[in-house]
Amino acid sequence: MPPRKRGREEVDINAEKPAAKSSKGAKGKRTRRGNGEQQAETANASNSNDRQEEVPEEQKDPYEYITMVRPKHDREMENRDTNELDGEALEEQYEADEEARERDQPASERPDHKWIIMRKAWLLLCTSSREATFRCPDLFNSYVYNDFEGYGQLELLENYLVSYSNEFKKKDRNLKEMWILLVALGHWLSMADLEPMHMIDDGYRLNDVISLMGCALLSMLNALDRADQLGSNSEYKDLGLVIGLYQPIAYGLDCDHDDEWTREILMYAVEKGIDVSTVYGTNRRLEEVESEIPDWPKEGVDRWGFAKRYNAHKKKYGKMGGTHFDITKWSRAERAQYAFDHKDPLAGIPENYIKAGNIAVS
Repeated sequence: MPPRKRGREEVDINAEKPAAKSSKGAKGKRTRRGNGEQQAETANASNSNDRQEEVPEEQKDPYEYITMVRPKHDREMENRDTNELDGEALEEQYEADEEARERDQPASERPDHKWIIMRKAWLLLCTSSREATFRCPDLFNSYVYNDFEGYGQLELLENYLVSYSNEFKKKDRNLKEMWILLVALGHWLSMADLEPMHMIDDGYRLNDVISLMGCALLSMLNALDRADQLGSNSEYKDLGLVIGLYQPIAYGLDCDHDDEWTREILMYAVEKGIDVSTVYGTNRRLEEVESEIPDWPKEGVDRWGFAKRYNAHKKKYGKMGGTHFDITKWSRAERAQYAFDHKDPLAGIPENYIKAGNIAVS
C-alpha cells in the first residue's frame, strides 16, 4: 500500500505511550473485519520489497496509476465457483502476493496488471478504512447501541456523496477528483464487512442512499462520456474495474433499492466497448444486458438528475454525513461513559494525536 506522508505519527490505543516516530509507521491490525478491508489497513507495513521513496509523498502525482494486489474478496468470488483452493490455501496465496508486491509501484511498470488505482484514490481508501474503525465501539471496548457501527458506516458512505456533490455542482468541476471519490468508495465498500450497515433499523434510508450512490456513478460516467473519456483510449484506466466493483456491492447489500442503475452502468460498458473482465463475474452480468437497447434520459450535463435527487434526499432525511459516529471526535468524558470499564479508551494518548487521527485501533 502507498506510504503515508513522511513524519506522520501513529499511536496504537493499546499502547501505554505514543510509538516512536517512523517514516513507515505501524501496521494496522483488525480483529473483526472483512478479509479485504485488512488490505487497505497495511499502509505502513514494512516490506522488504518496498519502493525507496525518491520524493516526498506530497510531491508525487496524485493522479498517477499505481498497482494494487488483487483483493481477497475477488479471489473468494472466483473460488466459490472453481473450488480449487481451501480457505487456508487462499489466504496463503494472497499473503504471498502481498509480500511480493512493490509498494507504490507505477502501473506503467506492469502494463499487464489489471488491478490499478490512482494514487490519491488509494490514499483515500486507506483513510476510509481507518475512519471505519473509529466508528466501531467493539474496537474501543465500548457499547453504545446495537446499530451504532452500521450507522457509522452509513455516515462514511454519505460523506463520500457529500464530497461528490460539492465537486459535481462546481462550474469548473474536476473530473479526476470526482472519479477518485467514487473509486475509493467502490473499493472500500467491496472490501469492508458491511453487515452492520445492512442490519440498521432504517432500511428505507439505506435503500435510498444506495440508489443515490448509483445515480452518482451514472452521472460520473455521463460526465466522462461528454469529455470523450469513456472508452478504450480514456485517461481513466480503471473504468472497467470500477464498473465491475459496484456490481457485487449492490447485490451484496441485498437491499430493496431500484437496481436498474447496476444495469445502466453495464450498458455504458457495452456501448463504449469497456473491458469489465477484471472483477470476477462481471462478464456474466454484462451478457445479461448486451442485447438490451438503452432507454436513457435526454442528453445533458446532469442527464441522470443527480443534483435533483441529492437535494430531495437531503430534504427527506436532513443532514448527510459528518463525524457524529466517529468515537475519536468525542470528549474524553463521552468515551468513558460508554466504555465497559468507564474509562476513556484513549486516556493514554495525547489530544493532538487524537485530533489528527493518528491512532490505530485493533
